[in-house]
Amino acid sequence: MPSRIARQRDRRFPLFRPQKASVEFDFGGRSWRLPLVDVSVTGLSFVTVEKVPGLGNGVRIENAVMRVAECEIRGNVAIRHVTPHADWTTLYGGIFYPAEESDLLRLSGLLAGIEALQPARADARAEPVSATAPDE
Repeated sequence: MPSRIARQRDRRFPLFRPQKASVEFDFGGRSWRLPLVDVSVTGLSFVTVEKVPGLGNGVRIENAVMRVAECEIRGNVAIRHVTPHADWTTLYGGIFYPAEESDLLRLSGLLAGIEALQPARADARAEPVSATAPDE
């Protein structure tokens, strides 16, 4: 149980340019490329306009690729929550397990870069974001 609490306290970094931030994986006989909503040191969340059949709490996605701008990070995702929204989108959140040490280092660098671009906050936790990101 303490590890769950620790994960919930990780600072989440919202991503507002979905065309440049996505997660890609094969699941259910289909390839998926879905916009990322946010990332943290231990996890990610992404949104769909349709529910991914069979993808639910506890399901593990093997060989996923997280892409943010030019940064590509490989790993596995363990789905921890599936939240349908009134606008017919579905928000998925999960724990991200980098495939190799080099992927972990890229993730750390990515988060440091995102943090450096954000204004300083008194509270270390990011505000919740909606399932849809604003267009630019």
